[in-house]
Amino acid sequence: MAKKDIIIGIALNSSMIWGGAAIREYDDTLKVLAAVSEPNERSVRKGVIYNKDSMVQNLTNIINILEGKIGKEITNAYVTMGGQSMGSKVNKIAKDVTENDRVTQELVDEMYQENLDKDYPNAHIVDVITHGFMINNVKELNPVGIDAEHIIGEYLNIVIREGNYANVRQVFDQVNLPILNLKPLPVAIGDIILNDNDRRSGVVLVDMGSQTTSVSIYQDGLLQALYVLPMGGDNIVFDIMNERIDYDEVEELKYNKIQLTIEDSRKKEDIDIPIDNGERTIKQSLLNFIAKARVEEIVENVWSLIQRHDYRGLMKGLIITGGVSKMNGIQSIFENRTRFTQIQVRNVPTIKLQVPEDLKETQVGNGHFNALLAVLNSGSKNCCQEQQYVSKDPQLFKKDEIEVVSSTGPKQEVSEDTPSHEPAVESQAAPETHAAKEETPIHKPTSINENKKTRHKKKNTFVIDLFTKFTKAMTNDDDE
Repeated sequence: MAKKDIIIGIALNSSMIWGGAAIREYDDTLKVLAAVSEPNERSVRKGVIYNKDSMVQNLTNIINILEGKIGKEITNAYVTMGGQSMGSKVNKIAKDVTENDRVTQELVDEMYQENLDKDYPNAHIVDVITHGFMINNVKELNPVGIDAEHIIGEYLNIVIREGNYANVRQVFDQVNLPILNLKPLPVAIGDIILNDNDRRSGVVLVDMGSQTTSVSIYQDGLLQALYVLPMGGDNIVFDIMNERIDYDEVEELKYNKIQLTIEDSRKKEDIDIPIDNGERTIKQSLLNFIAKARVEEIVENVWSLIQRHDYRGLMKGLIITGGVSKMNGIQSIFENRTRFTQIQVRNVPTIKLQVPEDLKETQVGNGHFNALLAVLNSGSKNCCQEQQYVSKDPQLFKKDEIEVVSSTGPKQEVSEDTPSHEPAVESQAAPETHAAKEETPIHKPTSINENKKTRHKKKNTFVIDLFTKFTKAMTNDDDE
């Protein structure tokens, strides 16, 4: 990918939508150019689109602001989302080897496509991880060229509810923004929070967000299982709000006053914490008790899912990330409710990263911003069309007439980097994590957001008006 190609990413979180632009440097550093967020309390609930009209407005605002920041027209984007409807399913495909009793790349591709065509009731495959192939009772990572009579491929399919997938497509249709790839958020977070050694040695990544908690189990360098629980930090907040405390104030108490560590809660003197601008107080012990009970419930659910697998072989133990992971004493809850001895909190990405100073100080390590970094990191193709800004002589034109004109002429229906509309099937010679189908941009609908439609429609007529007015002005000067 060329250095100047700009990646556009949209992260659909439960409480915040992030949009951003970045480029990939030659040393693989992800350089963030711009980022913008929109609160979406009315748009998404537990990772599922709830109000499509509100989501359309959120996305429209983000696109318009980003285009102003980077000075280019956004033509498509990479998108990530999670949600309670997401999970993983193992699928196995068996084939007889017929061509000279040797496994070919064509056979491997055929098996991969057959897996993509697997029909799950009310679910859509958004990502596929190839676990490997069994040949002659031996597991092979790259089966091409091996003599065999029979082959079995094993795949981990990441699925989301069909209705939620359709909603995502509809809202991006309405804002006229084709999706290049829809990446599962837990997988994307794992790509930036974990390093290669973590994935090879085996680890559980627990992402504790505001409304959902995802559990991702890695071993032998690959994702082995993914679960999403419909509970998170908001459950803690709502429990404490029953004490007649405002949401924003509870959020502050959650990170600054509450102590989940058992030893600390017993030894520290029970103090009165002022609330409601000092008009009332609440006991520290009561806050600790309420929060600890809910966190323990979440951790116990996490532990029940982990026990479905052979967790004893996970040498790197358990890593906690996300907003709830920043609560004081969160590790002690996991230590007491699970059998892991190696537990750590990690919120800073492990990838090479360059972020503007204002974002670096306030956002790096933030769970919502990490979702944006994760989707930007997953991108590989250019998402923008070049534009040039035309300055105007203030004596000839009114101040409010300044417009942006595309240097490449009228907006094309499909950009040069747009993939074809055939399913994108990659070779699966070796197991790797990637999109089940690299999402192909959708043809622009006939009915689109009017503001965006009008903005682009005026570009060509503006160029003609510009030179007409300029020519008249020059003619008048010559006459004088």
